[in-house]
Amino acid sequence: MLEVERGRELDFRGYAAELGWHFPLGPPHVADFARFGDVLAAAVEVGNLMAGDSVDSLRPLDFAEDQHNLLAFGRRLLVATASGIYVSQDLRSFKQAEGSEGYAHALVINQMSVLSVQFHMYLHIGKVHSLATSGFLGVGFI
Repeated sequence: MLEVERGRELDFRGYAAELGWHFPLGPPHVADFARFGDVLAAAVEVGNLMAGDSVDSLRPLDFAEDQHNLLAFGRRLLVATASGIYVSQDLRSFKQAEGSEGYAHALVINQMSVLSVQFHMYLHIGKVHSLATSGFLGVGFI
């Protein structure tokens, strides 16, 4: 990952080797960042969620998934993954949001509600196609 401001590369390959991160289409990579309270969180596709005070102090957490997107929503951090949307209030415990099972790629806030964009992948005559759908995650589900 390139830190443009300082013109240097941040290297997380040691964590990738140690923790067995794997992405089938290239190296595991940081897919998204979110500020959650005083903590900077980084989603790794496919690996452990990382957190720290700054980019320099990012360290892997116990939560490991195929992560795509992060969204801080009130006192919760939502993580869009290949298996659904996970929610945490403390970055120590994560729970899958009820009704969120399935491939989730993006989370957005829409008039104080959370929408998830899910992609359904399928093969047709050797080509990969995707169909995007969006679903509502009510605050009661989180």
